[in-house]
Amino acid sequence: MLQQSSSSQDILTFICLICSKEKELVAVGECEHRSVCSYCTMKSRLHYDYKKCPICLKLLDIIFICELNDKTPYKTLVSKKDEFYQDEEFEKCGIYYTTIEGKEEALKLRGYNCPIKNCYSKSFESMDSLSKHLNKKHKKFYCQYCLEQNKLFISQMKIYNKSNLNAHIKYGEYDGNQLVCPPHPSCPFDNNTFYDEEQLFKHMNSDHFICQICRDKKNYIFFSELQNLLAHHKSNHYCCPYEECLADIYVVYKKEEELISHLITKHKIQNASERLNKLIFDKKKEDENKELHHENGEFNFTEYIKDLKEQSEYHNKNEQYAFNNSNEQYYDEYEDYNYNHN
Repeated sequence: MLQQSSSSQDILTFICLICSKEKELVAVGECEHRSVCSYCTMKSRLHYDYKKCPICLKLLDIIFICELNDKTPYKTLVSKKDEFYQDEEFEKCGIYYTTIEGKEEALKLRGYNCPIKNCYSKSFESMDSLSKHLNKKHKKFYCQYCLEQNKLFISQMKIYNKSNLNAHIKYGEYDGNQLVCPPHPSCPFDNNTFYDEEQLFKHMNSDHFICQICRDKKNYIFFSELQNLLAHHKSNHYCCPYEECLADIYVVYKKEEELISHLITKHKIQNASERLNKLIFDKKKEDENKELHHENGEFNFTEYIKDLKEQSEYHNKNEQYAFNNSNEQYYDEYEDYNYNHN
């Protein structure tokens, strides 16, 4: 939908199909649909690697960011592409800017600029140099987990003092009652911290051991070492007492009937139900003095995430979240580098 801006210059604007904001710069691809703004185009291509038109779903390898009143056909834009400005990450996003204003808007959004007002050291060549400047000069910090995983541009990232950063990591961040950034959970075995529960869950599955029986019950319990998992199997589930099966983490059952069936088919035991109690009793007696105490190697992921969310909600409700309160004390120090229309 087209409309005239209320500014004195009466700049032609439109409402972006994706973000529903009033914009001036539009993306043009081979399909000629002109309905998505420059910001949403950059975000979908750089953060989500999505290059299809939202209307016709045609894959668009190359996109031109134009002023709305520029009606140049796509084929003509392609023929003149050497006259335009390539995005700094063109190989990844395939974006050309037909005006210097479009390129500058992208640089402002994604550039490594110090967000502190009246700072003389404004621009930096890398994220590392900007972070070092903020730490040393202003005693402010970015959240490294958000930098790695959050789908925001650098100019949209918040900075924190040390206490606010710790609160942000522990409790996440809210806009009113809406969680906008999750608490950053940690692995209890190696102390690695992750952006959200999905990233932690991937880590736990790849680097540690999970009980498949508990998992089937939607109770995700992980173990630091294999022997901790085996001890859990013996204490909580039905394990085959024979040595050839004890070392196999997959020979464990939910029900006694399943184990009895295994004993009959695998080990050819007759009267398996009667002999099972003696076999298990003898095995437990044998292991009494050598069985590992495994509680320290056990991590109930399900309970941990539940507690994390409850703590986050409680903190937001009763403390009004420490970062939002203290942020007001130094808010005026910041240059407004955030993309104001998003």
